[in-house]
Amino acid sequence: MISTATLRAPMEARNTLFQSTSNKFPNATRSQNELLAVDVARTVDESSMENNNEPTCSDETRHSPKRRKRHSLQFNESVTVMAIPMRNEYSRQVRSKLWSNRLELQQNAARNVVEFAAEGWNWRTVVEDERMYVCAFSGQRIHPCHCDPDFDNNQAPFLKQESP
Repeated sequence: MISTATLRAPMEARNTLFQSTSNKFPNATRSQNELLAVDVARTVDESSMENNNEPTCSDETRHSPKRRKRHSLQFNESVTVMAIPMRNEYSRQVRSKLWSNRLELQQNAARNVVEFAAEGWNWRTVVEDERMYVCAFSGQRIHPCHCDPDFDNNQAPFLKQESP
């Protein structure tokens, strides 16, 4: 069994290495520092491996008699940087497709309540896409409770009824 001090040493080394490395790049953004932390963590984890390529930790699930393929993360050196427009730079038509206004959110919430109530307030018996109607004009899916006044979700032949 490995002592707690043995487990703590690589973590302290990793934290110390990250602190000293991140201080060299004070103007780096948070995401760059997080990437740096991951890189430092991977370096420390690789250096803390024993000679038989087994991790130096007490987690039995990580020990395996078979050799595992090492996965590595690599970044492409040549990238294309694209500016993302601010929300007010989009046309009115694009904005209406990307974001919902207060009224549309309220209507969607009310529709969801009606549909969920028709399904018996049970998330396990919700109507899947295959059972929805499809609008011939827009192609949108329509819940059967809006078209069929006698809609009863319990009549679905493939649903198993829970026994009390």
